[in-house]
Amino acid sequence: METATVMPTAGPTFAPTWTPYGQADPGAFEEAKSDKADLNAPLLLDNQSGEDIHFTLLSPIYQEYEFSGSMTLILPEGSYTFRAKIDKNTLNGSFAITNGDKHVLTFYANKYHFSTP
Repeated sequence: METATVMPTAGPTFAPTWTPYGQADPGAFEEAKSDKADLNAPLLLDNQSGEDIHFTLLSPIYQEYEFSGSMTLILPEGSYTFRAKIDKNTLNGSFAITNGDKHVLTFYANKYHFSTP
């Protein structure tokens, strides 16, 4: 009776995951540089509400942040949906990063505004 030869198999291959990162320093936006080669762009989350904000990117990835001042994220180009909880208000919205320029998402107590400077 022959014994079957065990052949090593490759483990599952996973695509690398992308995670945006936050910079708590409000001045980071002025110093942030986009990398046009990898299609990333800085996004300033500008808090003008006077309250703490619980900000959640919903798609294309899920990521949560909480901040009281302003913070900068580096995001790849694409379309995003989000939820922001500011005191008792919940804002749902979307924005698109379409180039490597700096973008700004400004939050007020009961509304938001997205702009490309």
